[in-house]
Amino acid sequence: DGEVERFRLIDVSQLVLCGNVQVTTQTLHLLCEAGIPVVYLSRGFWFYGVAKGMKLRNAYDRAAQFAVAADPVRSLQFAKEVVLAKASNQRTLLGRNAADLPDRVADEFAQALRDIEAAAAVETLLGREGNAAAIYFRHFARMLRPRDLPTEWDFATRNRRPPRDPINALLSFAYALLTKEPPVA
Repeated sequence: DGEVERFRLIDVSQLVLCGNVQVTTQTLHLLCEAGIPVVYLSRGFWFYGVAKGMKLRNAYDRAAQFAVAADPVRSLQFAKEVVLAKASNQRTLLGRNAADLPDRVADEFAQALRDIEAAAAVETLLGREGNAAAIYFRHFARMLRPRDLPTEWDFATRNRRPPRDPINALLSFAYALLTKEPPVA
């Protein structure tokens, strides 16, 4: 029944609509012209899509991306770099934040990273990425600490669609938000 809040356009980096909410067409036009994405999520935080204006400067980037995607050697190398970075970050996060992490985990990650580097096909790489993720999520609960909340975190394994516990719900929500983020140049 009236204005709730007002924001300057320069202070808005994105608009995330969760559930049964809507904005006017005029607002969408304004956001598209400004290059500000509108992200659509379900009430359960399932990612539906993104609305974003088209800018010519991105056409050259897209053409280069399609050229790499069409080259099997270059696309496999790029995918390996992404998966290696992801697995390395998982190893680092566990090493820095996991309480009582067994020594064997470092060896497991070292082998997983070697396996990723040796992958000769995208299908093989996907399996090796899954192996690194399995190592990470097997020890993920060691990073959760009650800190300011008087609760114990109950996290046994990664699950989704729908997530069955608060930690998995938070992970799914964060992944949905990250899905629409543009890559960092």
